[in-house]
Amino acid sequence: MWWHDQVILKDAENILVGTTQLNNYLYVNLSNETGDMLSAFEQDTKLLEAHTPREFSYNSDLDKHESHGTSALIGQTLAYRYLDASLQCPEEIIAQGIPAIKQFYKIQSE
Repeated sequence: MWWHDQVILKDAENILVGTTQLNNYLYVNLSNETGDMLSAFEQDTKLLEAHTPREFSYNSDLDKHESHGTSALIGQTLAYRYLDASLQCPEEIIAQGIPAIKQFYKIQSE
């Protein structure tokens, strides 16, 4: 996020600030990094908190127990867990029966 004069962070800001709706998911994680990497991660987290378009969801984790080499593997696992959890039908909808469950998943698939 910090390479090449933070071009990724700048592009993300342009996209998020100028977008009102974005049907997508993003996961970002960082391991035991310091300096520019940590600073860029913190800026990205603040950007996501301040400018979250409708229908856009994200998770970010800072795990200082992981290394640069293991963060990708751990991050992929966590991203899929978060995404799977967001797609699970809540108990209150299940209690309403099959029509409510079908409606929930119809909305999820749009």
